[in-house]
Amino acid sequence: QSSAGSEGADGAVDEVIPITSRNSIFFLPDVSAEIRTLHVRHSQNLRESSENLKQFENVDDINVFSLIEELEHQPAQHGRNRNVTNLHLDVETIENFIPFISHFPKLSVCFLGGLSSDSDFTYSLDGDQRFDVPDHQVQIAKLIESVCQGYLVGVLSTDVKLYG
Repeated sequence: QSSAGSEGADGAVDEVIPITSRNSIFFLPDVSAEIRTLHVRHSQNLRESSENLKQFENVDDINVFSLIEELEHQPAQHGRNRNVTNLHLDVETIENFIPFISHFPKLSVCFLGGLSSDSDFTYSLDGDQRFDVPDHQVQIAKLIESVCQGYLVGVLSTDVKLYG
């Protein structure tokens, strides 16, 4: 599910509300023009049509939480870190990430990673993770290549800061 956040006077996201259909209030031009932050939690939402995305012309901050997903975990106990036993690397997110974020001309900050199942912290790629995708190193290399190409061909502004 994709969601949109509305910003308060201090620029912080006040709320996160799912965008679930073309008839959503967020697709009304007056409303969509006010949205500054998008949160993407499922990779299929990265395939939203260009027509729908261009209405969010003022988005400058995107969090894509669909790249990494917990498959199993044990909650943290008594101040210890949670024990994540298996992670999923979403290939569809890798394939659609750059085409999706390239629709936002005012984009300045973008996070790419995952959100824990209880939404209390985010996952970023690091060299120690074990994924369920057998060729995960090849897939991560494809992601890095697509990001580099996005910058090289000008699909992404060099001002866009990517984290994750």
